[in-house]
Amino acid sequence: MNSSINLSIGIVKNNLGWETILSQEGIEFSYLDDLHLINSAQFSAIIITKNTPQKSYPAILQYLKCGGIGLFESIKFCEIFSISMTTKKVKYLISNKNSIYAEIGLIDLEAKISIPNQKKWNYLDTELNIFDYNINKGKIIVLPFEVNSLVLDERSKRKKFYANRKELPSEVVSLVSKGKLREIVRISLQKLFEFRNLPFIQKNYFPEQYKSVFIFRVDTDFCNEIQATNLQSLCEKYKIKGSWFADTKQNVRFENVYAKMKSQEIGLHCYRHLVFDDYSENAKNFEKGMDVFRKCKMNPVGFVAPFGEWNQALGKVIEDFDFKFSSEFSLDYDNFPFYPIIDGEKSAVLQIPIHPISVGRLRRSHFSKNEMIDYYLKIIEEKLQKNEPIIIYHHPHHEMLEIFENLFRFIDSLDVKKMSMNDYYLWWQKRENTEIKARYYHNEIIFDKPKSNLFVRISYQGKQEIISMNKNINLQNIDWKSSSKPMFQKDIK
Repeated sequence: MNSSINLSIGIVKNNLGWETILSQEGIEFSYLDDLHLINSAQFSAIIITKNTPQKSYPAILQYLKCGGIGLFESIKFCEIFSISMTTKKVKYLISNKNSIYAEIGLIDLEAKISIPNQKKWNYLDTELNIFDYNINKGKIIVLPFEVNSLVLDERSKRKKFYANRKELPSEVVSLVSKGKLREIVRISLQKLFEFRNLPFIQKNYFPEQYKSVFIFRVDTDFCNEIQATNLQSLCEKYKIKGSWFADTKQNVRFENVYAKMKSQEIGLHCYRHLVFDDYSENAKNFEKGMDVFRKCKMNPVGFVAPFGEWNQALGKVIEDFDFKFSSEFSLDYDNFPFYPIIDGEKSAVLQIPIHPISVGRLRRSHFSKNEMIDYYLKIIEEKLQKNEPIIIYHHPHHEMLEIFENLFRFIDSLDVKKMSMNDYYLWWQKRENTEIKARYYHNEIIFDKPKSNLFVRISYQGKQEIISMNKNINLQNIDWKSSSKPMFQKDIK
């Protein structure tokens, strides 16, 4: 290797869905501005999407022939390489249990996939229809779906959630499994970087070297003062700063309980427990809710919608009322934070997805208390294995505090950081605003602007480590760890 390689990934503009995933994963990227010249030293990898213009094809091919790597959407792969394809609509796909994508399990799509017509491809996963393709010294991985449109999809649907029993819990959530889509992109990019023998660098998902964060969200609708106070006491016992989202119609309860909570975070849930398709109706509901906060001289920064519903009209109101973050599982769940796209522009309000199954949903599916505890413990363990935030929510009127005492005790035994939603929002803002400008040369990662307060996740040849970005990093000096993967659920289908 005679010259350094820029570890940034190249992508053309107008791919907000792709950019959402890259930002969630903390992967540095830059735009392919000069489409006539794509240099393998300038970009460690490129992403080729449906929006990639035809005038860039010669430069893309030259980049690959010289040893570059690329992640392609199949519709563009077929166009560039003049290959016919078959298009079909699928409800979901399930990964092969022995593939590099085994941890994905079932991914809901309800969308068209495009499969190139050729008898033999080197499939990385035959069920997901993902394969790799060599071109001279370079390599590409081809995905069968349009990532951009799926990430931006706003459809919702009642879906069942996996448990080791016959009757499963359900909730109305985002129709597309966007978190699984993000995982597929990350795994694919890691595989490509292995081929090119380059380190794959990401901003760490959590503060410092923590393995995860634990956030406890509380939606207060329909609970009484005793139920709220009892849950608050449990949170304080385990030093958990819960994120409470208040139903303000019962303003006496608000003044007597929520306004007096000093150790907890208080945000807005609703005045009327409804979400409207109309901007003005949502705005009226917000205004009445905020009047109660103002009377108590409180200024909430977070909002969560009734029933987890989200639409563009609601998104605009959340933004216009100057909220900093919100959390609606009909838009996304079990995923990293992101900024929704409203009218083609990135919202200023951070969306913080949670695990959407509450105790109430488990009770409706006739879970015993022990089964409920077991369900949440498995969710927590899966989040740890997947390096995802652990965000669970509860309604105080469902009570069942012994379940959460068990969970809080388990959390105390783990290397995770307890945070409120606002804490996580503030940290995520810092993460978003910190750039990783890095080059690779002679086994060393060279940072243009090292920062001691940011930790990076480095993956290299199947192993990884989290390390401070305070100086240049020699790969030979890293105490690499093998990455663990979640078990494939054999009965998922």
